[in-house]
Amino acid sequence: MAPIPSTNGANVQIIGGKPATKEDWPATLMFDGNQGRCTSTIVGTYVVLTAGHCVDDKSPAKLLWGNRTTDLLCHVHSDYRGRACANEIAPQKLVGCTADVAICIAAKPLSPDAAKFERVRSSPPLVSAKDKMFLLGFGCTEADGKITEALQEGVASVEWPAQPGASSDPSRTMREFIKTAGAAVCHGDSGGASYSPDKAKPEMLALASRGNLSTESYLVDLRTPQVQTFLRKAGSFRSDFNLPEGAIKICGVDPDAENCR
Repeated sequence: MAPIPSTNGANVQIIGGKPATKEDWPATLMFDGNQGRCTSTIVGTYVVLTAGHCVDDKSPAKLLWGNRTTDLLCHVHSDYRGRACANEIAPQKLVGCTADVAICIAAKPLSPDAAKFERVRSSPPLVSAKDKMFLLGFGCTEADGKITEALQEGVASVEWPAQPGASSDPSRTMREFIKTAGAAVCHGDSGGASYSPDKAKPEMLALASRGNLSTESYLVDLRTPQVQTFLRKAGSFRSDFNLPEGAIKICGVDPDAENCR
C-alpha cells in the first residue's frame, strides 16, 4: 500500500490471512526500493512488477532471494504522482495516485528456483462485486505490527470493481481502485499480487496499493487500459541494460513470453 498515515494504512502484509507455502509462489519475492520494503512478482525473464509508491521513477532497487539479491532499475507509471501521493487520504487529493504500479528490469535473466513466472490476466472476465480474490504479501499480520520475512496469503471479497476514469469527479477517485473486504494488506505487502481464486491456475489481477490496516484493501486493477498500455510499453525499457530487442516479455501480456505458469 502507499505509505499513508496509519489511520488509513499503507505499504501492505496480509491481516486476517495465514502463512503461505513459499514453494507454491517462488516468483513472489521481497523487494527493497528507495521508498521501503515491499512485495514484488516476477512476470517475465527480465521483468518484476510492484507498486509505484515503493520506488521512485528510474531508480534502482533490489530483489531479495534469501541470502542473495538482484539489482533492478524501475519505471513508475507516468500517470502516478509519486511522493505527492504519500500522505494524502482525501479522495480529491488522490487524483493521479491510482496508477500505482512500477515495472522493474533486471540486467540478467531471472530464474526463481524450479519456478515459472506468474501470469498477468490481460483480458476478460473482469472483476465483479462479490468475486473472491487471493492476496499475497510479506509484511505485518496486525496493524502496526512488524514486517516479517514470512509470506502470507488470504482471501478477500470484492466490494467494488475498478471504474477507470472515475477521478474525472475527484470525489470518486477511490473508485479507480478495486476495493476488497476480508483479509487485508498491511505494511510490507505493497506491490503484492492479488490473484484469481483458482490456486491450480492463478492469474494476477491486481497489485496492493492502499488499505485501512483492518479489513479493507485498495488494489490497482492490472487490466484497465491505463495499466495495460504501460505494461505493453515494457519492451522499450530494454535500453536500461542494452538488452536485445524483444528480450522483455510479460507473461499474459505478450503471447510469446516464455516460462509462464
